[in-house]
Amino acid sequence: MSFLAESLYLDSVRNPESSCADPDDSGSDRQRRVTVSSGTPNTTTVYSTPTTRNELGKLCHKIYGDCLCLVTLRDSALILQIAHVIQRRSKSDDFTLYEYCLGLEYRHFHVDSRRNMFYLSPDWHAYFDRNGWFLLPDMHTLEEVNGHVTAIIESRKNPTSNVGKSFRSKWRLKTKTQYTLISISRLTSFFRETDGQETAHRYPYRDLPLLECHVAPPFTVINAGPKCERDQIDQIVLRRYPQQTEGSTMKSDAKELKQRLTLLCDTWDLFMDPDVRAAAKAWEKSETGGKRKREQSDAGQTDGRSTRSKTRSGHGGTH
Repeated sequence: MSFLAESLYLDSVRNPESSCADPDDSGSDRQRRVTVSSGTPNTTTVYSTPTTRNELGKLCHKIYGDCLCLVTLRDSALILQIAHVIQRRSKSDDFTLYEYCLGLEYRHFHVDSRRNMFYLSPDWHAYFDRNGWFLLPDMHTLEEVNGHVTAIIESRKNPTSNVGKSFRSKWRLKTKTQYTLISISRLTSFFRETDGQETAHRYPYRDLPLLECHVAPPFTVINAGPKCERDQIDQIVLRRYPQQTEGSTMKSDAKELKQRLTLLCDTWDLFMDPDVRAAAKAWEKSETGGKRKREQSDAGQTDGRSTRSKTRSGHGGTH
């Protein structure tokens, strides 16, 4: 399959993050998801347009007052980077799995959706992408995500069942969720700016206030699931609350954190269930008419999309 053919095909799919799809979403997050050969089999690279990043900036100015690093609250005077909760380079099968489990249409999971992007300073961005820390929703939000994924998986088996609100109506773009920063490894101390004053925070950042962010909670669960293995929960809790005594507030907080981390792992297990992954593959085949997309060399056979791209080129079409 040619790169051009795949690009033209994917550009023809309307982005569900556009204003046409969500009354709370102004502007367009136009981007495309392209499967390419990069040395890693079955890998998808997402290419964004400047419009995507401009619209993220507009959103942040509207709901935060400025473009700020989520952790340090430093403003756009610094060099900020756009972090993706679900990474831009992921296996195509994983994207399909997320669509299947979240109740999205096939090929409608968009990595450059503003629900999946937020601002970080370069160092915190690097820590985030290297699995140094993750965002943990509160217990109620985790229960909502777990219930949504469970209901969607059941509804995939029985299409006539009622699953309630859709993903985008359940988690609106401009809604901010409170997250706890959970550090997996010992990270640097830092200063956080609030109302013109700086406060020092040191690992494990127990005194760090909850972080308010617009990113969709199910995306943070997908990001945190692989970072928080079940056998690490006790260690994470102990590092955060090392001096627990019977009846103390710290012991109560430690118990609550352990419950949240356990539910996080339970929810991630829903995605990782072998039967669910197999069902997602079967769903993908049914959505593509039973024809899986395969890489082809330029000298190989062409499929319908390659033929269509050549036809467009023959009529003066450009990419």
